Amino acid sequence: ITVVGVSNNIIYAQDPSASNVDAGDHPPAEPYGDSIPGKVMIDAETFVSKWWRDKDGSRVYQQLGIAVGPGRSGTAPEKSLAECGGEGGKPGPCPKGGGEGGKGDGKNADKSADKSADKSSHSVGDLENHSGTQATKGEVESAQQKLSAKLEAMAGAEHMDLSQRQYMGQVKDYFDGADRLHAKSANAHVFYDPSLKGAAAETDGKIVKIGPGAFEHAGSSGSLGDTFVHELEHLEDKNRFGRTNEYTPRLRQMLRAVDDPKEAMAFLSKKHGRDNAEYFVDAHFERHAGHTLTADQREHAIDAVIARAQKVFDNSTGKASAQ
Repeated sequence: ITVVGVSNNIIYAQDPSASNVDAGDHPPAEPYGDSIPGKVMIDAETFVSKWWRDKDGSRVYQQLGIAVGPGRSGTAPEKSLAECGGEGGKPGPCPKGGGEGGKGDGKNADKSADKSADKSSHSVGDLENHSGTQATKGEVESAQQKLSAKLEAMAGAEHMDLSQRQYMGQVKDYFDGADRLHAKSANAHVFYDPSLKGAAAETDGKIVKIGPGAFEHAGSSGSLGDTFVHELEHLEDKNRFGRTNEYTPRLRQMLRAVDDPKEAMAFLSKKHGRDNAEYFVDAHFERHAGHTLTADQREHAIDAVIARAQKVFDNSTGKASAQ
């Protein structure tokens, strides 16, 4: 079995014989098993309970490996595979290897691995796994109502010149969940900015700007509320991680849509759950233009949808509170 990810107390694994891992342990409502042949989701407790341990040291390990990454093609370990491991066949490290034709000290291979790891961590890491604003649908709708009311009042004000930049208040005046935000995000200023032309909103990492497109709900995320929260996600990421990207706001908006237990079951089906999640992810990112998913991000988004669906289902049955 190969572990390919860990999140929310669930082990994501690749195993052609998935039934050997957790057969019969979960009822249909908890499909951590073979949603797709070879790919499994296993809760950590079950995984650990079934992990084989060698108590007396009699088991002989044969370690095989495939090196993947820049500069790895054609390389091989210095020692034969039979020599991998510790004394008496007990577990031990395989030689580093990595030189040309199987020779060398492995330094170049190590550097390549480090670069690959750096690139991967920037694709999916702490930022992408963070829950951001944790905005609910109700909070998005409330933000839209408050923003619309403010814009209508400004448009109807006798001495208000909307051809000029106008101050609208702070983020906390419009977002009901401001107490969850970083202080800089909650206290960030909001301006109406006519220079944005057709845009509904944007942020430079310090303030949020509402554009003329807000009057027509012309934001790329859909409604004015969704577009405003999209910019808050950027602001929150910037204040907490020092960076942001287009993936995380889109991901969080998508996960907000997974909130109905009956609909969530479509992503938890053993037969078609992952297929449904893949379709859902692809449709969302195609509908909301502005970001092309990398392969890592797509897999991350699919796993996130399934984990979110499980959480929604558990909450509906009271399982989450019982745990």
